[in-house]
Amino acid sequence: MAARLLHDLKNVLVGYSTSLSHSRTSATETLVGRLSASRHRDSALVLITSLRSLWGTLTTPTPSTIEPIRFIRGLVAETLGVLPIGVGITPPSAQVEDCPFTTSSEFLQSILHNLIKNSVEAMPAGSEIRIEALRQEDLLLVDVQDTGPGLRSELIQQVLAGEPINSTKREGSGLGLLTVYGMLKRINGSLSGTSTPGRGMTWMIELRQLPTQGAEVTTAEEDE
Repeated sequence: MAARLLHDLKNVLVGYSTSLSHSRTSATETLVGRLSASRHRDSALVLITSLRSLWGTLTTPTPSTIEPIRFIRGLVAETLGVLPIGVGITPPSAQVEDCPFTTSSEFLQSILHNLIKNSVEAMPAGSEIRIEALRQEDLLLVDVQDTGPGLRSELIQQVLAGEPINSTKREGSGLGLLTVYGMLKRINGSLSGTSTPGRGMTWMIELRQLPTQGAEVTTAEEDE
């Protein structure tokens, strides 16, 4: 997968360089060349971001003890400032009992960021993301729901089989969900999904606690 991304990145950079180096005989050709270079640059940035996310699936998760509801609410608060106009996000209720849970806070943060980003990029203005969290004994269940166009069932099955999908988004690499799948496997987690095309998508995360030996404690103040 990394080899594929690096190959694509090399091709994009070659295209960027070619767009800038060609001589232009008119103002129109110059503008077209600049637009082409800009598109190649944007594609390169997307691929670099995907490579960085993929690297996260190869690192060793460090266990830390969090309060899941407070942790997710803090993450949502950070996200509010960068959401497109017209897209809302609702965090888990603060009234839900919040018991300590041991997992990799860095992995969980990256997983949720990827799912939120995936929803935002797929949804038009006026859409909504809702995150729910529930503790069941030794399990943490997290749902990320959106009101976007959803995914066809065969694409969901590809993701859950650990296979890349062709992105339906402009300049998308289709690897964000694959990164989520890979990171969850590293922290005793699993992913499932349901969708009604045209009416929304729900990704469901199931996490089991990591061994507590040597776990760091993430306080509420650090999350907020």
